[in-house]
Amino acid sequence: MADERPATTTTTTTTREAGDRLIAAGRALMQDRRSTDFTMQAVAERARTSLRTVYEQFASRDDFLLAVFRQAIAESAEPLRAAVARAGDGPARLRAYVEQLFDATFAEEHPEMPALVALHMDLARTNPSALAGVLAPQQEILVDVLRGGVADGSFRDDVDVTALAMLVSLTVIGALHSTALGTHFGSEVDAERVVRFCLGAVARPDGDRVGRAH
Repeated sequence: MADERPATTTTTTTTREAGDRLIAAGRALMQDRRSTDFTMQAVAERARTSLRTVYEQFASRDDFLLAVFRQAIAESAEPLRAAVARAGDGPARLRAYVEQLFDATFAEEHPEMPALVALHMDLARTNPSALAGVLAPQQEILVDVLRGGVADGSFRDDVDVTALAMLVSLTVIGALHSTALGTHFGSEVDAERVVRFCLGAVARPDGDRVGRAH
């Protein structure tokens, strides 16, 4: 009985490593093609494995693409949390949040981002519940930022923090998507403009802030 545990652990580790190799192959294909327009056979060939192995790891192409997106979001969460932690009050933390997302999305070392943006939009249409779960780490950071701003008197408290986070998130994501895909509607939207808009939207009215300060 004691000998079964190491074997189980080894099998689990091997399975995870196989999945990670396939996800890395998928992201490499996204970098090359700037899209998700590739087959699972192409993933298998890029990972130097068989198509059978791919489908032993992932039930479908949709399941595979969701796993790729989940890994990308998970990787972005820690730098995002660190950027926010380095900032000061609520407004500075919200600025750090937006700027970090823009920097990560348009970094030269992440040429797969246009493909991930397109995948994000597709998931919003076809599997919104799964998308919400994948985005939860980012959303939790934003909720903490807004809750801290409410506590220090910087941000409004007449809207539920969770709802406020959703509205800010929709604004930021929409701006990221339009910029990444080149759909500017006549005007480019950069991080600074998004920051100013979001800060204005969440700011506590001056009179209300002064009254509460006393």
